[in-house]
Amino acid sequence: QGYVSLLQWVEQTYTGPELMGSTSLAMDKNLIPPLLNPEVVDELMSAYLSKMKTNYASWMQNAIGLEKEDWTSHKDPEVDMDGYFSTASPVTIYQMVDENLQVSATISQ
Repeated sequence: QGYVSLLQWVEQTYTGPELMGSTSLAMDKNLIPPLLNPEVVDELMSAYLSKMKTNYASWMQNAIGLEKEDWTSHKDPEVDMDGYFSTASPVTIYQMVDENLQVSATISQ
């Protein structure tokens, strides 16, 4: 979350209407220098993506572990409305990925 907050502030807030892009400054947005060098922004983005990659790998391992526990337990497996075996893991994984994509999208909005 820290990477997202920092990148969002640098990319959106700094040049936005709350700060340097304020109409009271009557400043051309093209004249506003970047707060950070592009190389630094790229490094922050890479670090964020690396963290997300690690998180996804961990979430997938946890999901696999939970599935293994469920399927090797002495309980009957979950079934869908048609009577087929089912699992909620794909939905849970999709929701986690979707939430992270929504958060990441706030950087460049």
